[in-house]
Order: sequence, then C-alpha cells, then structure tokens
Amino acid sequence: MGFTSKAESNETTSGFIFYRRWVRVETESGDISSSFYVKASSEGEGVYSLLWNATDDDTAIPISLRLVKPYNS
Repeated sequence: MGFTSKAESNETTSGFIFYRRWVRVETESGDISSSFYVKASSEGEGVYSLLWNATDDDTAIPISLRLVKPYNS
C-alpha cells in the first residue's frame, strides 16, 4: 500500500505499525500518528479511496484502522 496523488502509481509507503490493535504510521523521527480518511471514489457506488492526512477535504471522513473486526459483526 502507498499514498500518492497519482492514480496509476505503484507507490509504496513504509512505516505502518500496529499499536495494540490499531494501525498507525511511525515516521523516521519516531513519531507515531494516525490520520486515515475515506472518500467516495468515482469508480462506482460502494468504492472508497483510503487517504492520508486529508484534513483540508470536507468530503473525506476520518476513520481508524483496526486489526479486529467490529464488535457488532
């Protein structure tokens, strides 16, 4: 998985870690953060793009990525 502004890119992003049961990103300086967002894609209904640090996009929804399934499923 990678984060890029190019739709056809083969970008790879390193630094993904699990903090307990949550996905986080660890930077080279050792900072740990989570700033994942989803946004409806133009690919069709029910298809979403996973975004990083999309705080300036009013249509993006902040999410948390977990290692476990939701409690109600």
